[in-house]
Amino acid sequence: MNRSIRILAGTALAALAALPWCAAHAVDAGSAVGAAPLALGVPQSVTVRPDAKRFFVVDVPAGAGRLDVGLAGDNGEADLYVSAAGQPVSFSHYSCAGLADGSNESCTFYAPAPGRYTVLVYDGFQGTRDAVLTAATGPFTEPEAAALEPGQPLKVSGLAGQEQTWRVAVPDGRTRLLVAASGGRGSPGLSMRYEAIPDANANSCGLQCDQGFPRAGAWYVKLRGDEAFSGVTLLATLSQPGPLTPLVDGTTLGDLAGSCCEMSYYRFTVPDGAGRLTVATAGGQGDVQLYVGRGEVPSWWRFDCASDQAGVTTRCVLPSPEAGEYTIGLRSFGGYQGVGLTATLDMTGRGWHGGDCAPGSAQRTGTLYRGQAAHFPYESAGGRAGARLQVSTDGLGDESFPLDFDLYLERLGPQGWEIAGSSAGTSSSEEHVGIADAPRGRLRWTVAAFEGGGAYRLCAAADH
Repeated sequence: MNRSIRILAGTALAALAALPWCAAHAVDAGSAVGAAPLALGVPQSVTVRPDAKRFFVVDVPAGAGRLDVGLAGDNGEADLYVSAAGQPVSFSHYSCAGLADGSNESCTFYAPAPGRYTVLVYDGFQGTRDAVLTAATGPFTEPEAAALEPGQPLKVSGLAGQEQTWRVAVPDGRTRLLVAASGGRGSPGLSMRYEAIPDANANSCGLQCDQGFPRAGAWYVKLRGDEAFSGVTLLATLSQPGPLTPLVDGTTLGDLAGSCCEMSYYRFTVPDGAGRLTVATAGGQGDVQLYVGRGEVPSWWRFDCASDQAGVTTRCVLPSPEAGEYTIGLRSFGGYQGVGLTATLDMTGRGWHGGDCAPGSAQRTGTLYRGQAAHFPYESAGGRAGARLQVSTDGLGDESFPLDFDLYLERLGPQGWEIAGSSAGTSSSEEHVGIADAPRGRLRWTVAAFEGGGAYRLCAAADH
C-alpha cells in the first residue's frame, strides 16, 4: 500500500476558489464510492482496468440461509473481496476474499446477517475483461467438516494439493483460539475462518492460526500441502477469559514476557481530537512483533498498524487517529522477556499542517479513517477541472501502515451521483484526475479513505 497518495491536476489550477463550496461531511462506506447495484440472481459483466477498483453493493434479505458471491473470468488476475453488512471493504479488512490464481473466485456466507454487503473486484496486473459477477441466496447447508475437539491432538496425513477441513466449536467467553500443525513430514499450511470454509489463500495463517477473542460458534480450519505430508499433529486449544490489561497514556507497562508464537493483548482508549497515537516497545531481550487495531482484535494479517523490526524495539504511529478503543497485540517467534510497552497521545497538531495550495485554488483539509469519505460539491459552468490530493505521512517510520486515499470527481445525474473522473489506484505515489470538458451543473470532489487514516489536503481548480 502507498504511504502517500498525491493526485495532480495538470495545468487546471485557476478559478475554483471563487465557486461556492458546500460544507463537507464524512459518510460510511466511503471506500465504495461509485458502487454499482448487484441484484441477486442477475449476472453482471465486469471489466477492470489494471490497478483499478470496482465496487458493487448487494442487499441481502432477512432469513437467507446462505449468500454466494462469485466471479468467473477466462482472463486476467482479478481478486474478490466482500464485506458483511455495515462494514467497509479493503485489501486488509474484509469478511471474505477469493485470491486464487486467475479470475475465478468465490465467497460464501452461511446464515448471513441481513443488510447491504459491499463487493470489491480488483486486478493489480494486466486487468480483466468481461468477467461475470454474480450474487445469490439459498437455503442453509452445513459445511462438510469433521469435528476437531480442543485439547485433543490429531494425527493427519495427505496428498499434494489435497484439502482437509475440520470444525472447532468455540463457546462464549474465550480469550484465544489457537490451531497449530506441527511435527511429521512435509509442511502443510493452515487457513481458518468463522462460520464458513476458509480460502486457502485469503485466510492463510501458515502452520499456526491464532485468533484473539474469537466469536462463539463454528470456526473452520483447512489443511493443505503443496507436497504430500504425513504424521502431522493438528491441535486446537482454547484459552479461558482473562483481563485485558489497560494502558495509561505515557506510562510504560514493564517487565512483559511471552513465549514463542503466542499473542498477548492490551487495550488503550483514544479520545476525540488526538493528533497522534504512538505505541512502542523497548528494553528487554528477544523479539517482538507489534500490532494495533481500532475496534477489532488485530492479527498478523489484519491491523491498522504493525511493526516487525528485529529485536524488541518496535513502534507504531497512527496520525490523527479516530477516537475509540484500540487493541494492541504483542507476538514473538522466539520469545521475549523484560520488555516495556508504552502508548502515548499527542493532543496537538491534529489535521493537516503542511503547506497551502497554490494561489487561485480552493483548499479543503480534514481527517478521514478507513471507510469514510468527504464530499465537496460545487456548481460547474463547464470546462477544464482538476484537483490535487495529498495525504500526510508525517511521523510515520518503518512500520507497516496501510494507507490509500482515493479521489473522485462526480456529477449529479438522474440516478444520483456518477463518477466523471477518478484516481483510485494503489501502485503509484502520484496519480492524475483531470477533466478537459467537465459537464455543467452540480459536481463534487470526493475524498475517500480506502485504507488507513489521517489528514489530507485537497487543492481543486477549474478553468472556464
